[in-house]
Amino acid sequence: YYVVLAKDAVILRNRPLSDETCFELLNHSGKMMGIRFDRMGIANHDGNALLSTGEELQIKDEVFFQKAMAGEYYMTDRTKEGVFTAIVSVPVIGWTGAIKGVLFGEIRIEDMDLFSEIENEEHIKYLYLMNTEGTYILKGGTVTHKDTLHNMLAAAELDKQKQLITSEEDIMEGVKKRKSMQFSLDWWNRGEIVVMVPLSDSDWYLYEVTDREYIDQEIRLYRKDVLLLTVKIMALVVVVAGLYIYYSG
Repeated sequence: YYVVLAKDAVILRNRPLSDETCFELLNHSGKMMGIRFDRMGIANHDGNALLSTGEELQIKDEVFFQKAMAGEYYMTDRTKEGVFTAIVSVPVIGWTGAIKGVLFGEIRIEDMDLFSEIENEEHIKYLYLMNTEGTYILKGGTVTHKDTLHNMLAAAELDKQKQLITSEEDIMEGVKKRKSMQFSLDWWNRGEIVVMVPLSDSDWYLYEVTDREYIDQEIRLYRKDVLLLTVKIMALVVVVAGLYIYYSG
């Protein structure tokens, strides 16, 4: 999505951002890559934006605009009538090398196919995309949980033994600081391992749940492999030592 917008932003390098005909030139690379935004927008350095639908907006206070004006690629979410959409933004750099505005696109998050490469991994039980408010904005796998981290933690119990994260407050504090986190949950008498990783260039988290039984099994297999390797190395050392003693004797 960033690549598509960045390619389109090059088209705007030498064009006035208030020109409605710009939209006729945009998203060609997206169509070639199978990506089509529901609507696009072009904003000047003051935050005055023109949308492909003909609407005009003032977006100078929006984080995605401020991030792009600072030279960053950025992605965030919006919700309207229960439908989550992603807003993807990139800077528009003029012919002088200075940032002269922002190009952004809006697309339904469920149409982004973000989990296609990882949701079929055998060890993944649940997969979520979560925003900084703790709301799940996209779900993968056979999800039956509620729509927020708070609701899920209310129905589960944090394993408070041998881990630093022992409360919902600990988790949300880590989210604010953009930390990667791992903790254990007891869900209906089943142990689960949760891994939360912040996604770069966005305010989202990837939230992955795996059965603790699977993790324990992998650890046992790893220990077995290490033990077998150790035995083989010791046997090799004994053979080499025996050959050395034999031929040096």
